[in-house]
Amino acid sequence: MTEKIEAFSIWRAKSNDGDRTDIIYEYEVEFPEPPLHINVSSSGNEVHTIWKDEYGNNNGQNLRYKYDDLNPLAPTNLAGENYNNFPKISWIKLEPDIEYFEVWRQIETIPHNPEPWALLTTTSNISFVDYSMWLSGPEMGTVRYKCRAKDYTNHFSSYTSTVSFRFAGINKISVVGEQPENFELSQNYPNPFNPTTKITYALPEDAKVQIKVYDMLGTEVAELVNDTKPEGFYEAAFDASDLSSGVYIYRITALSGERILFSQSKQMILLK
Repeated sequence: MTEKIEAFSIWRAKSNDGDRTDIIYEYEVEFPEPPLHINVSSSGNEVHTIWKDEYGNNNGQNLRYKYDDLNPLAPTNLAGENYNNFPKISWIKLEPDIEYFEVWRQIETIPHNPEPWALLTTTSNISFVDYSMWLSGPEMGTVRYKCRAKDYTNHFSSYTSTVSFRFAGINKISVVGEQPENFELSQNYPNPFNPTTKITYALPEDAKVQIKVYDMLGTEVAELVNDTKPEGFYEAAFDASDLSSGVYIYRITALSGERILFSQSKQMILLK
């Protein structure tokens, strides 16, 4: 008569000292022999355990497998930089099975009025540019960013540390993803300006773009853009050093062949 072992267990240790924390797999066996071989491998924060034992009819060898699906590791090395006067953040991806990253943002205006953290966008890239925040001009407050990872089995990592920027303005263009959903033209910033200002616009599809500036008599005083652009967010700079103070109109026209996809005008004020 064979001796019965109550259970065979594979333990997991979650601390650096290697002390057993919990059991990830357990089953009853009818033979006193321990498993013939155990192999443990990992991919990121997920552990794969494979072993052989003698359990079964006629003492046959059985190959057994356990997949310990843990939450993914948080992205590391979160860093921020000024990208053409917009906040840009980047991070390092630690695991191959990440479906996307969440980018969270908190805006705090002067004097010390922080908004709640809000999900800004999701992305499969390892960087993100927030085209809705200006970094050039008189300071208005602080904007902070953090991110976390989501894997293909719907597990989320913890959040990264945060990075912050001192911002000067908020564009009207909404950034729900990395590509715009609609044609949009932002109000120039700063406004009033002297002598330079910037204009941000969004293209949800490829288009021939023209941006021109006119005085109040309808005379063209500058052409800022006249080129075919792929979908995305863009910025055009306007230098009015040679112009006199006054109200000017800037107009965007987006074309597909001879068909006008989008056209809009806004006013801006030059004060010298």
